[in-house]
Amino acid sequence: HIDPLQFTDSEKGGEKAEKIIPLALSSSTSSVAYSQKNTIIMANVIGPTETRGGKKDKLPIAKVEVVIKTGNNETHGKESLENTLQHFTQSIIQTDQYPKCLIQVILHLITVDGSILSSLLNSIVIVLQKSGILLKKSVWSATFALNGDKFIVNPNKEQELESKCILSAAIDPNKPEDVLLMKMSTGMLPAAL
Repeated sequence: HIDPLQFTDSEKGGEKAEKIIPLALSSSTSSVAYSQKNTIIMANVIGPTETRGGKKDKLPIAKVEVVIKTGNNETHGKESLENTLQHFTQSIIQTDQYPKCLIQVILHLITVDGSILSSLLNSIVIVLQKSGILLKKSVWSATFALNGDKFIVNPNKEQELESKCILSAAIDPNKPEDVLLMKMSTGMLPAAL
């Protein structure tokens, strides 16, 4: 058992590097702890499991749910972010390969220090790949902050607060011209996260 709060990344030029640690949780099909600098997310996939509900749950394609769990039980902005992530996740999974099934992605925010959207997107892709879920495409995500006249890739919370504009994007590295998701803001995501 690996406690995600206990691991450390190797230092690269004074900044923490990205690190993925596979975990085994009893109710999960697959789980990973993902870090991007000081932002740490534990991602779990449950499923695909056959739905047992009524006719509305017996769809010819998989139903996908994404849930974000925070330690502070804040909800401001969380539902909107969950909806964005759910649509993104539904769009990259080969849902027609899992008829009448439910695939749940549960994201536990361990620490948040900027670049949260790209960290969430990357953790979703990695945990889905690790669980063997068939994907339509490979996806990579990054956050960019415009600070003065320079761009910062995957900024921390302080750099985001100092920036004029923040852009998170998800692309298929095999077709970089196809942007799968893009979100621009003039500040950090809700403080609840």
